This record gives sequence, C-alpha cells and structure tokens, in this order.
Amino acid sequence: MNYQGWRQHRDQLLLTRDPLRLDCMNPFHALDHMRLPRGSSDGVAPDPESVAQAWAVCTGVELHKGRWLPTRGVRSTLEAWCRTDQAQEACLWLPGDIFPTYWTIAQSAGLATRRFSTLSALNLDALHAAGSKDCLLLPVPLSPVGRELATSEVDFLLSWLGQSPQRLLFLDLVYAYHGSGHVGLDRLRSTGQCIEAWSISKTWIQRQVFGVAVVPEGLKSALAPHLAPPGAEALAQAVACFSAQPDLPSRQQERFDAQWLSLGETVRMAHSKWCAPARGYFGILPISAADLLEKHDMLAVPASVFGTLEKDLSVITCLHDIKRDDGAEL
Repeated sequence: MNYQGWRQHRDQLLLTRDPLRLDCMNPFHALDHMRLPRGSSDGVAPDPESVAQAWAVCTGVELHKGRWLPTRGVRSTLEAWCRTDQAQEACLWLPGDIFPTYWTIAQSAGLATRRFSTLSALNLDALHAAGSKDCLLLPVPLSPVGRELATSEVDFLLSWLGQSPQRLLFLDLVYAYHGSGHVGLDRLRSTGQCIEAWSISKTWIQRQVFGVAVVPEGLKSALAPHLAPPGAEALAQAVACFSAQPDLPSRQQERFDAQWLSLGETVRMAHSKWCAPARGYFGILPISAADLLEKHDMLAVPASVFGTLEKDLSVITCLHDIKRDDGAEL
C-alpha cells in the first residue's frame, strides 16, 4: 500500500471507528501550537551568512569557511547534488523503506540507484558491492526507527568511506533535534566525505524555509549552480525563529519523550517488550497494522507505506494527541 492508498483507507475507516490514533505523520499540523507564525520577522532581510551563523549557534554545528551553502532544506540539497557531474558518474545507494521522495528525486535526475534496508534493522551488507565513487544516503538519527546509529554502524560507515576517497555519505539531518550532538556525527563529518543536509523543516517546524549544506572541500563550486537559495522573506523568518525560539528543537524532543511516556503502558498492552524510540516522533512495532487495529483498536501506519516488504511491522507516531495532552488550546 502506498501513502495515498493508505490515507484513503484510513479516512474511510475513521467514518465508522474511533481507535487510538498512532498514525499522524503531519508535524506541521500537530505541532502548530509550538511554531513561530510566518511573518514574525521585522521585515529586514539579513544576509545568508548571518542567518547560518545564528543557526550554528543554536545547533552547535561548526561552519568552516568555503564548506557550506544556504539552502531551502534537505530536498533542495539532494536535488542539487543529483545534478552534479560527480553524482551522474556514481551510483546512489538509497534506503528502500524510509522516504519514497528520495527515489523520485534521484530517478528524475537520471541517477543509477541501488537500495538497502533499514526496517526493522539497518542492514548495510549490500554496500560491499558499491563502486569507488558511489554515494550512500542515510538519515541521522535513523527514522522511522527512531534511534541513533550504533557504534558498530558508525565504524562500518567509516571503513566504507575509507576504502575510497571518492565515496560520499549524504546525511539527511532533518530530524536532528539534538543538532551536532547526535551519536557518531562528529566522527563521520571528520572524514571530509560527508554532505550534511540540514534543515529547519522539522526542528523549527518551518517547511522549505531554510537549511544548510555542509559539503566536502571542493564540492561547493559544483553544488552551488544547482541550488536555488532561500529568498529574503525566508531568511528573515529563519533568523526570527533562531532569535525567538533558539531551543525549539530540544523542546520538541522533550515533548515527544513525555508523549511517548504517556502512551507507553497502552502500547505495551499490544507488545509487552516495546520501548519508546530514543529520538523523534516516529517509532515501530513488530505487529501488523491490521492486527493492531482488530486486536487492540490502535490505528498505525502499515510499514509497507514506507517501502518495506516486512508484513508484521507497523510505524507509529506520538503526534495525534500531542496538542491536547500538552494542555494547549485545541
């Protein structure tokens, strides 16, 4: 089942049933009460460098001169990289069970692609067949699993990059609520072979407003011609967010933690060994969405919506009632 098919099925189901909603995947609606409204800036358009530096202070990410570019987010960074000569000569390794848009972007650019699996566990064994110029795309932290990379996984990635200086690791950091503090990120970026695609789409709940691409030395000039930079209004909105809500990413994570805690006892009635995800609002359950609904009256997202072939697996989120349980006015 694809996403649109799932939405139609869900909407029909909700006409006759009122299950526990663990299916919301729209943070822009669920977290609207935490978001700085558009138009909150003073109207003065700052320069991209000052906006990026303000973002860097909030996130703890070090920006080296000549190694970063302002962007509109992860999607625009990936679209730009896919159109570089380096990308056209490589194979892009994509998770086959996370975000279908990755594939749409790569295929529209005519890139050769191969897949690996992340659900229910990250499996990088396929990377042993990678070429010397290939690129691997990986979200940090892992989503929708909702966890940091394990030390052994970071070690594997370092070894993989070390086998060829022309290999690249494209890091999707849209869910990096802890900024530079995510496990293994400092080790990976120290290789000089990472494209770090940062965005405030989720961390400040500002869709396609501002992002930063931190790139290996020499790649900036290749990437820049393919990037449409954020406009003056977007830059003003971004800097207003950093000024008014410098800690919004960490406050969101605290809110997710509290919501998962409140849901924990109920979810463990369906699966006694379930543990809340360490990061973000996504999690997984080793039960099919059909069984969760029929046996436990819980509405989850079939993992097949994300592209996996695993049948006894569901994706859940803590978003649906987060506004109500936060005490905010509905």
